[in-house]
Amino acid sequence: MTSGGVVPSSAVASPRARVAPARSRGLVAGLPLLLVASIGLVTITVGRVHELLPSLTGSLPLGKVFVALGLLALVLGADTRQRLRAYGTRHGRLLLGAGAAMVVSIPFSIYVGGSVSYALGILPQSAAIGLVLTAAATSSSHLEALMRALVLALALMGNALLLGMGQAIRDTHGLRYSISLMYDPNDVALLAVVTLPFAVMVTRDRGWFWRIMGMLAISGIVAIVLKSQSRGGLITLVVTTLPLLLSRRSPIPAWARATCAVLSLSAVTLLPREYLERASTIFNPSKDYNTTAENGRLALAKRALGHIATHPITGVGFGQFPTAEGQWARRNLRERGFMWMQAHNMYLQAATEIGLPGAAALFSVLVLNVRLGRRARRLRRRGVITKADVERAAALSRSTMAFLVGGLFLSAAFSPLMVLLTALGLGYSQYLAVRIREHGETLVPPERTAAGSRRRAA
Repeated sequence: MTSGGVVPSSAVASPRARVAPARSRGLVAGLPLLLVASIGLVTITVGRVHELLPSLTGSLPLGKVFVALGLLALVLGADTRQRLRAYGTRHGRLLLGAGAAMVVSIPFSIYVGGSVSYALGILPQSAAIGLVLTAAATSSSHLEALMRALVLALALMGNALLLGMGQAIRDTHGLRYSISLMYDPNDVALLAVVTLPFAVMVTRDRGWFWRIMGMLAISGIVAIVLKSQSRGGLITLVVTTLPLLLSRRSPIPAWARATCAVLSLSAVTLLPREYLERASTIFNPSKDYNTTAENGRLALAKRALGHIATHPITGVGFGQFPTAEGQWARRNLRERGFMWMQAHNMYLQAATEIGLPGAAALFSVLVLNVRLGRRARRLRRRGVITKADVERAAALSRSTMAFLVGGLFLSAAFSPLMVLLTALGLGYSQYLAVRIREHGETLVPPERTAAGSRRRAA
């Protein structure tokens, strides 16, 4: 059952030098149906590449087609049961707990009809997409194929934006650009930065095609962040890039890091004046509407804490943060026309809508994603997994960290990007569990095992 990440014990119960390499070639070797469907879901539902050709793809239900193909592959697959054991891991139990919190919040919602409508519109599709992506990610090489699919999507979208194919959006600071009809400038900036660690990983490929795609994706990612003029995207880009440039474990060679640092400092002088003015408000918050206006993010966060205080366990209802804002406005404001605001912060969004326990379970899944890099390095030292496995885990860890930072500025708690990252982490945790079990290793670090043995002996 090699396609499912389940390998014979003879292949894994050997010393480190005999651990079979798992690096994929191109997108993937063989292209089984499940992987085809998963790549399609990544490029369509997350990467939105079909929006580059709206006249050809506008009326086609591509997302539904790939979901149906993925579910069909699971029904026909001989190793489906092994793949779906991912939901029995700690990752899986937490994710199922978060899903249960979403459902439980509905009957306690401040607007039950709105929660039902929102849940029917988002939960079945998200659950099906997550199921297919999780099953695919239980194979390490397939996980990398999904990462490469997202890199390819951003290479196309970002460079299309450079060529003038984006949509212009005017606000008080001037023109901003997005390359997607579904994503606003802030959303597409977050997607771009989350893809950056995958693009860096791809640039180390031995093949020239993927090296070029990785470099094109990096240039496209920077273009998206700059042309979107997203302050949250800029902060996330800086926070994500600094560890890649400064860390001893960075996958980028030292000469390339130095070059990137010089080019980044030089690029500041070439930024448009409008973007510099918008970015300068980060350092001068007293003049920014987010700290002064009733619909600014500071006031919004204070109101969100009030919503959480009144509904701490079940929340105000799945998808009902704007409704809670509208009710607050009717109680406290006399003027009409107050916008029913989104949370603009995924932590406040989740805690407000599905309660503190559900939000804690949801974001614990992402924390486990971040820890995958460290866990993979430990398993590599024991000879359980390969160097390529560690690189994939490190890229997923950095990507999740970028999402955790960017989520401070966006209502992304139930977004396609959240579905993708939780599914990749869930599938990969199952892959590691299988390798550990086949290798005869314990999930507990050896130092803890030794400490436990000493306690029992005493």
